[in-house]
Amino acid sequence: MLLHTLQLQCNIKWFSYTLARNCAILTVGVDESWRRVNIDYLSVKSTITFTFAPLTTEGFIHWANSKCTHIVTFNVETETIKETPVPDGYGERVKHYLSTGSSLTLFIPCGEYSWEVLKMKPETGEWTKLSKIDLEPQKGKFEHLVNECRPRPGGSSLVLELVGWLNYEEVLVLRGSSVRVYILYNVRMQEIDFFELDYSFCYSSFNVHRNSLIYG
Repeated sequence: MLLHTLQLQCNIKWFSYTLARNCAILTVGVDESWRRVNIDYLSVKSTITFTFAPLTTEGFIHWANSKCTHIVTFNVETETIKETPVPDGYGERVKHYLSTGSSLTLFIPCGEYSWEVLKMKPETGEWTKLSKIDLEPQKGKFEHLVNECRPRPGGSSLVLELVGWLNYEEVLVLRGSSVRVYILYNVRMQEIDFFELDYSFCYSSFNVHRNSLIYG
């Protein structure tokens, strides 16, 4: 099978009170010009998600935002774009999205250290509810691990931020705010580990690469 590198360009611009929308694709080494992708049927709210950094799964590119009620997905093979609604009851709630590498997961905070988790199948847009991640009982252990590595300034409370998945849906990576400590939570084994990054990488972004994370 011959694989080609695709470049996708989506622009959303405001001119006075008119929204200009366009999306184009180019196959590197094959195409000599950009090919337009039809997005006229997408709602205005959905196309605004193009202004945010996308998430990728195997063969798909997704645009999502915590305030939007739909996810926009580009199918690399068919070169089509579609909207997928957030499951009923979650549209207006705070949302976080992470790629597992093979699917897109939606996190709904239930507390400081707990989340409902749903998984979307990119091919169909079908949602499946996964087991709830509840780390509230582990709060003391998290704080102990973080303080052991790097005490927080002024004894401020620890806030956990979602970073990404390792080994698809096996290990969830979280980051302690105001510190350089990253926490690894094995969902199946319910085990906790951590690692620390240099200061220069403290504010780096992460992307899923198969069953690992790349930061930069």
